[in-house]
Amino acid sequence: GRLLGELASLLYEKGTLILSTPNKRSQWRKHAGHIGVHDPASLRALLSPHFSFVSFEDYLGEPVPDDTTVSPLVAICRGPK
Repeated sequence: GRLLGELASLLYEKGTLILSTPNKRSQWRKHAGHIGVHDPASLRALLSPHFSFVSFEDYLGEPVPDDTTVSPLVAICRGPK
């Protein structure tokens, strides 16, 4: 949480942070080299305390629901809290 808090504090009011991570729910479970892997629910739980808006997209920029299995999972975070 501390790193996310620092990142949020660096954003302008209308700034955007874009993160990507392998989706834990994906059928492609090879995540070598990653310290942690998240699904949309666990990633939202990490991000929501620091950002006023969190949504998810696929790698092409299309919105995806919270129950998606798309990987990588791209989180769009706006507006620090």
